[in-house]
Amino acid sequence: MKKLLTMIIIMAIASSSLFGARNISNIKGSIFDAADKSSVAFATVSIHRSDSTIVGGATTVDDGTFTIPNIPFGEYILKVSFIGYEDFEMPLVVDKTIVDIGSIIIKEDAQMLASAVVSDKRAVIEQKLDKLVMNVSDVISTQGSNAVEVLRKAPGLSVDPDGNIKLNGNTVDVWIDGRPSYLSGKELEAMLLSTDGNTIDKIEIMAHPSAKYDAQGSGGIINIKTKKNFFQGFNGSVAGTYGGMMFDRYLQQANGTVNLGYRGEKTNTVFTYSPRYDQNKVNFKSRTWFGADNDMTQTSDTDYQMEDMSHSFKLANDFFVNKKNIVGFIVTSMLRNSNEYNYGDSYTNTYLNDEMIYRQKSDIDNKSDFSNISANLNYTHTFNEQKSREMTINADYAYYDLFTGSRQSNIYIDPITKAALPAPVIFTSDGRQYINMYSGKLDYQQMFWKSGSLEFGGKWSMTNTDNNTLRQDFKEQQWIKNEDLSSKFVYNEQIGALYATAAKMFGQKWVVKVGVRGEYTYSRGNWISADDKTAKSYFNVFPTAYVGYTPSQNWRYTLSYTMRIGRPSFSQMNPQRMYVDANSSVQGNPGLNPQFTDQLSVGFGFKTFLNVSGVYMHTRNLIMQSPVLDDSTGEKLLYWDNFGKQDMGGLSISLTELPIFKWWILNASVFAAYNTNKDAAGTYTNNGLLANAYGNFTFLLPKEWKIEFGGWYQSATPWGYFKIHPQYAFFGGVKKSFFDNKATLTININDIFRTMGSNLDVYEGDKLVYSLQQPFSMQKVSVSFSYRFGKAKPARQRNVGNLEDASRVGGGSSIGK
Repeated sequence: MKKLLTMIIIMAIASSSLFGARNISNIKGSIFDAADKSSVAFATVSIHRSDSTIVGGATTVDDGTFTIPNIPFGEYILKVSFIGYEDFEMPLVVDKTIVDIGSIIIKEDAQMLASAVVSDKRAVIEQKLDKLVMNVSDVISTQGSNAVEVLRKAPGLSVDPDGNIKLNGNTVDVWIDGRPSYLSGKELEAMLLSTDGNTIDKIEIMAHPSAKYDAQGSGGIINIKTKKNFFQGFNGSVAGTYGGMMFDRYLQQANGTVNLGYRGEKTNTVFTYSPRYDQNKVNFKSRTWFGADNDMTQTSDTDYQMEDMSHSFKLANDFFVNKKNIVGFIVTSMLRNSNEYNYGDSYTNTYLNDEMIYRQKSDIDNKSDFSNISANLNYTHTFNEQKSREMTINADYAYYDLFTGSRQSNIYIDPITKAALPAPVIFTSDGRQYINMYSGKLDYQQMFWKSGSLEFGGKWSMTNTDNNTLRQDFKEQQWIKNEDLSSKFVYNEQIGALYATAAKMFGQKWVVKVGVRGEYTYSRGNWISADDKTAKSYFNVFPTAYVGYTPSQNWRYTLSYTMRIGRPSFSQMNPQRMYVDANSSVQGNPGLNPQFTDQLSVGFGFKTFLNVSGVYMHTRNLIMQSPVLDDSTGEKLLYWDNFGKQDMGGLSISLTELPIFKWWILNASVFAAYNTNKDAAGTYTNNGLLANAYGNFTFLLPKEWKIEFGGWYQSATPWGYFKIHPQYAFFGGVKKSFFDNKATLTININDIFRTMGSNLDVYEGDKLVYSLQQPFSMQKVSVSFSYRFGKAKPARQRNVGNLEDASRVGGGSSIGK
């Protein structure tokens, strides 16, 4: 691989001479408003050939001026576009080294300003150079939905039973607005369930992130970008949703969002507040086979109701000191509490040779609280706008307070007399996790070799976690601390990184991007209650390479390679035991090692409609839950461990904004792969096919009506010791715009046919030892209303808030719920 990267870099340097031609020109000019002759900042100016191929482009600065360098002599078309203005075009002859176009006057688009619908011009899915972008705000079914439901609609994404977000079968890091979410597993899923889909603007899917990004995330990075302040003056939007559905009891949801923004000459401020309440239900059914001769079975049947209440806040401000300097801050916070309890009769029955020997009646009440605040200070200095010479500094701090508690009362009943047996098991288990994160990061970028770009930078981060679990048993009419199941664990981790990337265009058809990132990790763990200390240090080099070939306007081909690391989450290393039900629990492992993934991808695309890619991934030290079964009691423990290795090869196909008719549009994607899993000892294998698919139809009707119908599917999946059953669901929605498109009314239904569920099996060799079925009561019909105000005037996007610490808060997920 090192030889390949060396050859690519040598080729890039050698080929740069091709762009040393003398017939090169710089194009400059100014853009002004036709009404008041004021300068127009942030307008897009682009140079096109006659076949619409883009040769170069730039964005106007504050005084409306622009410069487009390195345009070969020839005849072109110059285009100017800006939200709220009519598109401008003019022929352009480039025949000298400097071409000054002078002033260009653009007119306001009266029709667009009346409707102010910016998103209607965007495709739902866009293929960029190094990422796939899903414009969520253009999808009807995001109105009133949560972030998990939105992610399920993105190409190649799925959510496994442990709450991990996966891209083409591999776990990814989830970021919010260019910053890691710090969460994984059930904690991440809970946060996303509490996030209003109305606050999301787009989802960026980066299967092969460049060396600029943290190497954390085996399957890549998913960046959820929330709606920003693109408008000048005071503006904003309000939205609200209510929904519900009747099962054996009525379940409901309600959420709202307030977005406020003010953009002036020197400042840009955004405030967002979003409360959310949600009720769901799951039926937890399990069966366990155990005993010396596998002659004992244990069944459990419990109905759980889950209630979540959350509040999220965001305040951000940019201060434009002058043309070259911008400073800003971002503060975000989320408060969430969740309650999960069983209702009705909850029994666990134990059988010997199909004859019940005892019954266990349980009352379970699980609670969790989540509070977080994070702050970012940032500074951007522009050295040279035309050469994109820019430096950005970020300083970040984040604090998390997580609580999980379980209250259980387990009474054993004689199956014949129905009388309660002595010594009921009553206990509480409370776990508290405090996390402090600090990070500093510097990024620099600039153009070079006329058609090339260079990026380099560094990062340092430190994380401290303090984990305490108190287990108390009720015995002899008093609460007694259980020393064996109580724990205290503290952990410190520091990561230092340096990176550099270079990209170069060769003619109008080839582009090469290579990079390398080095990361040094030092960690210390102290399991105080067990008197067990661990210390680890390791240095890794992560290369990335991308080659793109575009022979014509319609066709494109890509080849890419990346290496990623998957560090264990802080909860996966936490030895505290968390209970799922009366006989199932999960426990972390302080000795976990990181996993590493090599990924190679080759693909092609046709126009904007079709993208096809083949991918191969090899993962070593795969982090996976190992089932531990007590043959005498049937109790189940899932223990985090390094399973072994995993290999996956597959094919991904997506159709984007395919117009079946002018009024009927299709979006669809499918991924299929063969997955092999082998444990470290080489004694256990779990192989098979896996696939996921997504599709939706959008019907554009007269008078601003839209109808959407779609669904997603995830096949049976072999994963470590588990075999996960298929999952699928369908959704639909109707949207009506009115009040000059400033208001929308949407009616949605999710899980139309009530098919949502999460089922799995666990095998020891060929022997089935555990089976779980979890049908969810997720279906709801919801009504959403939104209203927005403000004028169209986009703000400049900034590279700030990129705290690239691993998203590893949480992750101690369980087999259920």
